[in-house]
Amino acid sequence: EINASFQAGTYRLYKNFSGLPDANYSFNVTVVDWAGSLFTNDTRLVIVDTTLPLISYGLGSDANGTSLARNYIHLNVSVDELNGHNLTAFLFSGATISASQNFSVNKTPSSNNVTFLSVSDGYYNVSISVRDLAHNVNTTPTNRSFTVDTTDPVIAYAAPSDANFSFVNRSWIFLNFSFT
Repeated sequence: EINASFQAGTYRLYKNFSGLPDANYSFNVTVVDWAGSLFTNDTRLVIVDTTLPLISYGLGSDANGTSLARNYIHLNVSVDELNGHNLTAFLFSGATISASQNFSVNKTPSSNNVTFLSVSDGYYNVSISVRDLAHNVNTTPTNRSFTVDTTDPVIAYAAPSDANFSFVNRSWIFLNFSFT
């Protein structure tokens, strides 16, 4: 509480509260003039939040370093943040952003499902960033990496391989093949 007397004027009274812990703070101003008239303004609420959002991967997330034989990548992202605002997921192919998704943070554990669809074959990294209402931003310290490979391998036999349904008069079989 601040009690102060001052001469008539504008913006002559101020108070800087510093070093406050994260919490909700409410305040109002009450003024009494020389005639004894009293005025109190509306109570205001200020939330001090200096804590970074915490990010983790929940059950059902594709594991880091996984080779996927499908054209999508799925992550189930948990965010521990009372004042969560938005979550942004970036899909990188090399240094290039191939896709991104931005949506409101769901505070229920393991409820921020991120799925990148129609992903072409290749090597990818995913980075997650979360911003809270106080503009604290946290980004996953390490990216998750994935290889998408939806192409079936091709095997080619080359000479001098024995032909299919061959009859040979020897105790061994010769194969020469390549694959891609």
